[in-house]
Formats: sequence, structure tokens, C-alpha cells
Amino acid sequence: MRKVSSFAVPHLQEYTKTSFSLISKDFISHFSSLPSTSINPINGNQQISPQSSNTHLKSCSKIQSLHFSNFKTQQFQTFNTLVEQNPSQLSSRQRKIKERSLLEEAFDSAKTIQEMIQVFQKMDVSFDERELGLPCLRIGLKLDQEGEDPEKALSFANRALNILDRDDKLSLPLAMTLQLLGSTCYSLKRFNDSLGYLNRANRVLDKLVKDGSCSDEDVRPILHAVQLELCNTKTAMGRREEALANLRKSLELKEMTLERDSKELGKANRDVAEAYVAILHFKEALPFCLKALDIHKAQLGQNSVEVAHDRRLLGVIYTGLEEHEKALEQNQLSQKVLKNWGLDTDLLRAEIDAANMQIALGRYDEAINTLKVVVQQTGRESEDRAMVFISMAKALCNQEKFTDAEKCLEIASGILGKKEKTSPVEVSEAYMEISMLYETMDKFEAAILLLKRTLAMLEKLPQEQHSVGSVSARVGWLLLLTGGVQHAIPFLEDAAERLKESFGSKHYAVGYVYNNLGAAYLELDRPQSAAQVFAYAKDIMDVSLGPHHTDTIEACQNLSKAYAAMGSYIVIVSVHFSLCMHAPKAYLKWQKVEDLWLRSQVQAPHHAKRSPVFKWRRVEGRAHYPPSLEGCDWSKGRVTDGFLGYQGYVYNNLGAAYLELDRPQSAAQVFAYAKDIMDVSLGPHHTDTIEACQNLSKAYAAMGSYQLAINFQEKAIEAWEGHGPSAVDELKEAHRLLEQLKKKASGVSDGNMMKSLPLANSSEHVVVSAIERQRNATKMLNQ
Repeated sequence: MRKVSSFAVPHLQEYTKTSFSLISKDFISHFSSLPSTSINPINGNQQISPQSSNTHLKSCSKIQSLHFSNFKTQQFQTFNTLVEQNPSQLSSRQRKIKERSLLEEAFDSAKTIQEMIQVFQKMDVSFDERELGLPCLRIGLKLDQEGEDPEKALSFANRALNILDRDDKLSLPLAMTLQLLGSTCYSLKRFNDSLGYLNRANRVLDKLVKDGSCSDEDVRPILHAVQLELCNTKTAMGRREEALANLRKSLELKEMTLERDSKELGKANRDVAEAYVAILHFKEALPFCLKALDIHKAQLGQNSVEVAHDRRLLGVIYTGLEEHEKALEQNQLSQKVLKNWGLDTDLLRAEIDAANMQIALGRYDEAINTLKVVVQQTGRESEDRAMVFISMAKALCNQEKFTDAEKCLEIASGILGKKEKTSPVEVSEAYMEISMLYETMDKFEAAILLLKRTLAMLEKLPQEQHSVGSVSARVGWLLLLTGGVQHAIPFLEDAAERLKESFGSKHYAVGYVYNNLGAAYLELDRPQSAAQVFAYAKDIMDVSLGPHHTDTIEACQNLSKAYAAMGSYIVIVSVHFSLCMHAPKAYLKWQKVEDLWLRSQVQAPHHAKRSPVFKWRRVEGRAHYPPSLEGCDWSKGRVTDGFLGYQGYVYNNLGAAYLELDRPQSAAQVFAYAKDIMDVSLGPHHTDTIEACQNLSKAYAAMGSYQLAINFQEKAIEAWEGHGPSAVDELKEAHRLLEQLKKKASGVSDGNMMKSLPLANSSEHVVVSAIERQRNATKMLNQ
């Protein structure tokens, strides 16, 4: 069991909602003579203000290349062809055209949204519906830009979509309308709808380029805005890894447009670095932050505010990388610039950061002295004052002055309690850090209560679901630690689902949660459920941490314990075979394998005792291994693959037998053993390993666990693809099976994924064909 302590780094700034002026909003200036109210990042030369650095993203420049006036000219091209005549001499048709032309000119010259809507109401009477698409789009953009009435903006956007999205005809205005819909739905917290519109806008733009309807230069500014909106929406949904991919794409688009040393490009690089820091990927953040620093130094000089903010972020990154001396150096350089500019608020927070770095370096007295000076500069009820007392408590905890530390935390909590409604995210981050300090002082009950209070705040914020997952994981771990096992399980189960949604199913954090959940199941005498989640944990850690990582090995050992509790001693031997391939001091692990086998001869079911796979015996007090294991270099933990390979084939055949007897749960269990063994002995791309993977998929499908079935079928497809032309037929068949599984899965609840895998009933007999295959394997072993 391992504490999930890496989920929160309290002094790090949370990667918040990306706020920016949409590209489509800037498009208004091409629709009329209205002055633009947004920053022009691509072509603009705005001055850097000595204000606090805005960590939010900005959009790229106005859409110079769209020539929206071309659309208007085509739409109203008949309006300005009349020779000036006396109105009394005009026919009714000509008067109507003249009126329409005047309305169009009045709409173009409208300065406020009220004026635009007034003119539009008159246009609504005189114009055909199909002619109102672009005016609806323009009003929607203006409303979205002002941000005061997203519902009204949505209504105009929907009307524009109904007009422009006809006859499957794709256009830039259609893409912009979809982007507008994505933006307004985001403002209304309808994130799923927002994601759907933005994804479609992305596809439309892609098709316009591929079809040759528009050039890359025309599409790029809108695509940049769509990518930023996708980043915002996915971040709000907690899908931060995916959001980061969209942010990286937007940076690539800027790099195609901006000059190499553009100030805006420096800012964009810092935005990406901050996004990586928010998900604790400090190594990936470092190059982007260094690039931002280089650009800002070259363009603005060493003493600019932008450079100061780059250095402060660099200090946070170095802290995350545990290079605390470098972090402190960058922090001190940043402080000098902030002091020169008179940015007291930013300077205060930089000084608190410096104290935390001193604590990390073990300079506790120095940190306390720094904080005593800083606290004099804070307001009595300010959040900064609370953060000072939290850092003070951290230093005192390290000096084991727990009474004084607890007093500091009480002061901080009292201040923060008054800020819960106004600053829920910031307060929740502070509460998480306070709870960690309570854990340090063994005040577990206080830590649990504070974390539950934090959960109540965060659950109301859709964009903080990743934090809800992290906090739930910590509550579950603490309850497990303090004996509240039954109460821990709901928190851990919820944490696993939320973290998978936020960071992906193979993130190491999910692995740790599953490991703790398995420990809880084992404590409650639910070994089958424990074995299943321990297997998930091991699979995740194999990918995210590597098979040689100590936590991966621990997960493997936990899986072995779960199978021991189930009485599946032969399975334990299989697990320990895998463990011996990766663990240090493997020769000791092999002694454990032997001991487990001897126990299995006493405790395993009768049919397992007769298993032909293991024929070990003791002669003069030492173990004699099968022929394929003789001569292994135990000191290096290496094993001849032949023995493991035979065992894998036997398990594969046994699974087929269970499947024939309509025992899919038992089949899934032994197919999983076969796959694990063949992964090691034959390699994941061997045809027999792929077959075992497909068999496992079939077993899960027979159980109704279609999501798991799809997962393993996709793995099989990926492996077949590596065979190239030689496996065309197999690949085609694998894709066909995958499509069948997806159709079946459409109506199945995801809850089936967590079903336990019960043991095979020892009283039942394996079909004759399977026994024959095992006998054949035995002959191979004895040859």
C-alpha cells in the first residue's frame, strides 16, 4: 500500500481556465468599422505593462485573410448598382432594394450591440432567412465578446448555424459559427456541447484545406482559436492531458505565423510550460519555460516584468525537479526585478516561494526569519497571510515543533474559512497542504475532516474534477491507514474513475489508487476483487513506471498475495515467475517461487496437484528446477524463456476449455495468465501472444465486460499492425471483431468493468480436448 502523495504540490499555481479574446470575435472588425477591443497578439506591438503577468492565453491576430467583406459583397451585390434617382421615380422593386441597401449600411455602421439588434429587427422583416446568416453570426460574436448574455449569443449562433449549415456545404463562416457555439456553450458550462461543436469546427477546417477550398493561411487563425477553445473546454472537463495536446497544437500554429523571437511567442511558450507544471510534468515544462525566458530577455531585456515572471515559473519547475539551489537562484533574480517595478503583490508571493525553497533545502531557521518579515507586509485577513502561516507551520513541523505548527495552521484555517465562497479553488489548495501537515503530525482525523471539507467545495466546480479525484484518493488512503477500510472503498473507487477520466487510464496515479483499493478489498476478505484491481495496478505501472520500478514490483507482489488468499497457488507461481524477471536479487525470489510451489502441492485442489507443468523435487535439501531452468544465471534474474512459454500455452488451452464449458470468468483469469507469461517469454508481438490477447478479449465479451474486451482487442490490433503485409488477413479479422464488440458495448453499463473474477470451481472437469493439449505440453517439457 502506498500513499498517493504526488497528486498535490500545494505551492504550485493551478492551471486555471484559459481566458482569451476569441479569434472569431476579432472577426467583427472585418464586418464593419467597429474598433477592435482585443489585443492583437500576432501583429500587435502592444507595450508590456508593469502589471502582474497574465498567465492566461490570448488569441492570435485578427483574421486578415478572411476578407469577410467578400461575403457581404456577394450577398448584397445588387444593392449599390442603382443610379441616384428621385425616390418618387423608383419602382416598388427598386425602392425595396434601396431600403435593403440602407439597412445593410446601417448595420455595418452600428457601434453598439443595441444598435445592431435594432437594425437587425428591421432586416428580419425585409430579408430572406437565408440572407441573415452572416448578420446573425456577427451579432453572436459581438455578444460573446462582451460576455454579458451568453444565452442570447447562443440563440443568434444557433440561427446562424441553421442558415449556414445547409446542403452539406462547408465554409469558413460555418467553421466560425461552430466555434462561436463552442464558446457560448463553454460560458454556460455546457462542456459536452462545447466539445462537440469545437470538434466539428476542427473537422470542417481540416476538410476545407484538404479539398483546396481554402488555403492554410486562411484557415490557420480560426484553427488556432478552435485549438485554444478545445484546451479550455477539456481543462474544464478535467481532461488535462488532452487539453495540453490542443495547447501544444495552438503553439505550433503560432510558430508558423509569428516571427521566431516574437514576444507573443515567448508568452505562448510560457503558457505551455504552466500547463505542464499544472499536471506535475516538470521535466517537460522546463524547455518551454527556458525558451520563453530567452525570447523575453532578447526582446525586452533582463529587467522586464515578463522575464521576472519567467524566472518565478522556472523556480517552481526546478523545485518540482528537486533542484532547490537553482530554484532559489531564479527566485532571487525574479524578486529583484519585481522590486524595481514596485509589484508588491507578486514580490510578496515570490518571497513566500523563497521560504518554501529554503525549507526544501533544510534551512528552517532562515525560512522562518524570511516569513516573519513577510507576514508584516500582509493584510490581517488576506489569503497571502494564510499562506505565510502555512509555510511557517511547514518549517516548524520539520523542526518537530508540532504545538507551534498546529497554532499556525489554526490561524491559517481561520482566515481561509472566510474565503471559501469567494476563492474556492485557492482555498481548497491551501486546505490540501494543511491536511498534509496534519498527516505529518499524525493528526489523521483532522486531515480527513479538512479533506472532506475540501471535497464539498470542489465537487461544485465542474472544471476541478481532477482535483476531486486527487482529494478522494487521499481521503481513501487515510481511511485505509486509520482502519476505516469499509469507508475507504467508495472514496478510492470514485478517485480511480475520476483520475482515469482526467489523466488517462494508464497514468501512474491511477495505478497507485488501484493498489490501495486492492489492499482495502484484501482487508475485507474480498480476494477476487483485490486480485482484479491489483492486476490493473500492475498493468498501469508496467506502462507508466516500467517493470523494474519498486512500486511495480510491489504491485506484482500484492497480486501474488491476493491469489494466495484465493488459494490459487499455481497462479502465484506464475506471478512470481514474472516478478523474478525484473526484481533485484532474483535468486531470492526464485526461492520464494519454490516455497510457493511446495505449498501448492499441499493446499491446491487435487486436479492442480497433478498439473504437468511443475515437476520440481527436493534432493538433499535443495530444489531441482525443470530442465529448461537448469544453468540460469540467477544473480542477474534471467530465466530461460522455454519453460515460461510452455506454461503460457497450457494456460491458453485451459482458457479455451473453460470457454467451451461456458465459464467465461475462469477463462478470462487463465487467459490473462497466458498473456502475461507470453509477453515475457515470447514478446508482445509474437503471434501466439496476440492470440492469447484476443482470447482474453473473447472471454471478457462472454462475461458482458465489453469495455475490457475492446481494450484487449485494440491491443491485439496494434500488435498485428506491427507484422505488416504478412498479417493482412489477421488484421482485417481483428478489426471486424472490434467493430462487433463496439456495437455490443453501446448498450452495456460501464459498471460491468469492475466485476470480480471468481475462481474456477475445482469440482468441475476440463474437457478432453484441453486435457490432451496439456498432456502434449507435458511431453514437450519432459523431452
